[in-house]
Amino acid sequence: MELVDNSSSILHYASEADIDAIYKSHQREKNTLRSSTIKYRLNLIRSIEVYLRDPKMIKQLTNAVQLDFNKHPSETELTEIIPTISHIKEIKSKLKGWLTPKRNYIPLVHLGLSAQTVYEPKGATLIISPWNYPFFLAVYPMLYAIAAGCTVVLKPSEMTKHTSKFLEKMVKACLPEDQYTVVHGGIPETTYLLNKKWDHIFFTGSPAVGKIVMQAASKNLTSVSLELGGKSPCVVDETVSIKSTASKLAWGKLINAGQTCIAPDYVLVHKSKQAELVNELKQSIEKMYGDDPSSSTSFARIITKKHAQRQGNLIQDALEKGATLAYGGTYDVASQYVEPTILTNVTMDMQIMQEEIFGPLLPILAYEEKQETLDIIHSFDKPLSFYLCTSSKQTMKYYTEHTSSGGMVINEFILGAAIPSVPFGGVNHSGIGKAFGFHGLIEFSNEKPVVKRNFMTISFAYPPYTDAKAKLMKWIKRFV
Repeated sequence: MELVDNSSSILHYASEADIDAIYKSHQREKNTLRSSTIKYRLNLIRSIEVYLRDPKMIKQLTNAVQLDFNKHPSETELTEIIPTISHIKEIKSKLKGWLTPKRNYIPLVHLGLSAQTVYEPKGATLIISPWNYPFFLAVYPMLYAIAAGCTVVLKPSEMTKHTSKFLEKMVKACLPEDQYTVVHGGIPETTYLLNKKWDHIFFTGSPAVGKIVMQAASKNLTSVSLELGGKSPCVVDETVSIKSTASKLAWGKLINAGQTCIAPDYVLVHKSKQAELVNELKQSIEKMYGDDPSSSTSFARIITKKHAQRQGNLIQDALEKGATLAYGGTYDVASQYVEPTILTNVTMDMQIMQEEIFGPLLPILAYEEKQETLDIIHSFDKPLSFYLCTSSKQTMKYYTEHTSSGGMVINEFILGAAIPSVPFGGVNHSGIGKAFGFHGLIEFSNEKPVVKRNFMTISFAYPPYTDAKAKLMKWIKRFV
C-alpha cells in the first residue's frame, strides 16, 4: 500500500514562553470549567466522536500510525480507534449518573446531619502519553479529564511524530484551545512542563520515567496517575487446550510487534506441555504472518533503530548464556524489523529475564510444581497484568489468591484492557491509580464530602466537661 503523508514530519517544539502562556491560560480556564455543565462536557466529547467517525479523518489517522510503525490500518482501527470510541460511548451513557452526588450513611449518633459526596474537577491537568499506542493512550485519559471538567495540556510522544501531529490537529479542531492544548517536545520541554504546579498529572510510560514524574509532582504535592508496566507473566498449566492457548498467546504477544505494556512478557508452562506449546506457537505465528513476517503487511515495526538494536541485544545475550532458539531470532536494525522469536532453556540470569522486553521476543520456562511459578513471579515487582491459562477452577483460585498484579486475565490475552467499565491500572511498581469508566473520572476528580446540619445541635457536648457529661459520653458510645 502506498501511503500519502498528509501531516508535517516536523513537530513544532514549544518554547518555555509558549508553555508559560499555555499554563497561564489553563490556570484561568480551570475555574471556568469547574462550573461547566454536563451538557457542555458531553458536547466536547461528541465533537471528538464525530471527528473520529469521519472516513477522511480515519484515513489520516491510520496513515499517520502506519508512517510511524508500518502498522496495518486494520490493527490501528482495532487498537486505537475502536477502543477510543468505546470509551466515548461509556462516558456518554453514564456521565450524568457518575456526577450525581452520592448520599452517605449517617449513624444515629449524628442524628440531624446529612452528608453527600460530590465530584469536583481537580483543575489544570497534564497528560504525558507514550509512543506505543500513540493515539488511544493519549486520548482516553483526556476524555475522562474533559468529563470531570478539567483542562488538559497533552504532551504526546515525539517518537511518533505523524500521530502526534494528527492529535494536535484533532484537538484544535474539536476543543477550545485555551482549555485543551497539545504541546510537543522532548526531554527539556517535558521537564519544564513537570516543573509547573499542576492539579493532576497523568503519565503513561515506563516505571523508570514514572519515578521521575512522581518526584517532580512531589515538589508541589500534585496528585499523579501512573500507568506503567513490568514483566507480566503467563502461566500455562497441563489442563488447558494448548492449540487454542497458543493462538491467543501469539496474538497477545505479537500485536504491535510486542510493544504493549500488558503483553505477556514470559511464559511459565508445565513441563509436560512445553514442546506442544512451542510447536503450536510456531504454527500460529506462521498462520498470522506467513513464513516470512518481514514481508507481512500485518506485522508492525519497532519504533526506532535504538529500540530494535536493544531487542537484538536481548536475543544475543540469551543465546550466549545458553538459551535455545526455538523460532525466529533474526533482526535488522536499519529497517527496525525484529522477527517473532521464541526462546527456551531460558535462565533468570539472562538479560531478557531482568527487564521488560517490550518487543516480539517470548522466553519460555518450564515448571513442574506451582510453587516454582510463584518463586519466579514473586522475584519480580508486581506486574501490570497476570495471565493464566487453565481449565481448573482450583488453579484459578490458587493464582488469584497467591499473586498480586494490576489486573488478571484467564484464558485470554490483552482484553483485560478492552472493557471501558473495568478498572485498568497497575499496583506499586506497575502503576498508581486506576483508569477507565467511573475510575477514570475519579482520577481527575476530587471526591468532596459535603456535610450539612439540618436540625438539632451537639452543644450538649461542649465544654466544660462535667461528671454529667462524662456519663453522657458513656451513654452515647452505646449507639456508635
